[in-house]
Amino acid sequence: MALVRVPAVRALSRLELLRYAGFGATCLIAAGAYGAGALASGDPAPTLRVAGLASTTAQFRIGLVLVLAGSAGLIAVWWRLSDAIPVRTGWLATTGLLWAVPLLLAPPLASRDVYSYACQGWLYGTGQSPYRVSPLDGHCPWTDAVAPTWLDTTAPYGAAGIAATAVAALPSRLAPADVRLVVVVTVLRMLVVAAILLAAVAGARLAKRCGVLPGRAATVGLATPLVALHGVSGAHLDVVVLALVIGGLWAATTRVSQARAAALVGPAVAGVLIGLAAGVKVGAVVALPFAAILAAQAGSGDRAVPGRRVLAAMLLTVGCATATLTAVTAVLGLDVGWVTALSGTASLVQWTSPPTAVGMSAGYLLRMTGHPELFDPAVFLARVAGVLLFAAAFLALLARAWRRRTTTRAVVACCGLALVASIVLAPVFYPWYALTPLAILALATPGRRGVSGIMAATTVLMLLVIPNGLGVATLTKAPGAFAVTALVVTALAIPRGRSTSATGNPSPAG
Repeated sequence: MALVRVPAVRALSRLELLRYAGFGATCLIAAGAYGAGALASGDPAPTLRVAGLASTTAQFRIGLVLVLAGSAGLIAVWWRLSDAIPVRTGWLATTGLLWAVPLLLAPPLASRDVYSYACQGWLYGTGQSPYRVSPLDGHCPWTDAVAPTWLDTTAPYGAAGIAATAVAALPSRLAPADVRLVVVVTVLRMLVVAAILLAAVAGARLAKRCGVLPGRAATVGLATPLVALHGVSGAHLDVVVLALVIGGLWAATTRVSQARAAALVGPAVAGVLIGLAAGVKVGAVVALPFAAILAAQAGSGDRAVPGRRVLAAMLLTVGCATATLTAVTAVLGLDVGWVTALSGTASLVQWTSPPTAVGMSAGYLLRMTGHPELFDPAVFLARVAGVLLFAAAFLALLARAWRRRTTTRAVVACCGLALVASIVLAPVFYPWYALTPLAILALATPGRRGVSGIMAATTVLMLLVIPNGLGVATLTKAPGAFAVTALVVTALAIPRGRSTSATGNPSPAG
């Protein structure tokens, strides 16, 4: 009797196991989104804030468990993947796209901002200014999906952000009315995925110039659970900002030739890209002076360029950014009405912003002593202190970048830290604000200790918002405020010794 040869089954490699384990985790997250996500039909748990988890439906609780289990699995896979170095960026891009597929087919998670984007694009497409008219006043057809907080609020995004939402809303006109919102959300998600891929390409080149493995930088900064949750699923425009800023920093380090005219290309392109980023979210302007330092130093090697050359590069970079922002605004027929809406976000008082948490804690103590009227002034003063601290930190980091301008990694690290300071010390903070700073820090962090710090911060940020979009800070106002204040006090009380910075060199004490 002849023996039948059975083909050998190839064992999956460790990387393949991690790839498919991550895919399984995102499938769980996507399945949970149908029960506990930010559904377009409305909040699946409207009583959660007031009456607690027991008041919600079984469907919501099952969905919540699935999302939490999938998120925990994805975080675990991501940490293991960070140890599997070197990882090729091509393999990582394929893996990231595989992980993204289930999320692209499921309802958004952890935020309803994408529905606000859809309404802003619809308003512009119907000839109304999103800076003058809110979704409710403009009779957007999708107001049921918009978060109540933003329903009567005008757009806080720049002209480039409005352009992105308007482009996303265009194809929906060809679709049946009952699926138009799905079309807009899908197009916005495609835009975010494209931005991630562009950031990966530019980031790989910038990481090499920083002496960091491109695969590790992409794993820690782009192929992350936070990007999956708030980027791919939530379709936040912060990912577009991320791609444009990384592209601008990479352009700043590039010099096409040694000709004098070629020295103008880097600052100009960097200015255009970061100007576009600021046209989405104005906070991107923090990266401009660091891009100018990189552009001035490009092609000079270890020889520090004179101050006048850096000043010229800075003027050119800022000039191109300003011209780009002005041109986009003019072409779209818009103005700077986003300033009014942006200032309105300060009415949100949550402990996720450390300065706000300190002010809330002081306010609660004042209430306990019989002075409830001093709560708001306490929060205001703490926020002012936060802004002043940011200004000091920004100038200190800019000075450090100037001193270390011959080291690309040092300048990029200072840029990332400045962006961190700009969001941590701001009056309002949401987890997706950290996408750009963390991705840039990942490009300039070669050591395992620094990488672990970035990954730990990412993991904590994953826990700040419930899948339906309700923030944990909303449920834990006083306890959260006192806890964050305690962390701030502890951090300030710890003696500062010599530590290793993202540049790989010891940082001075103090």
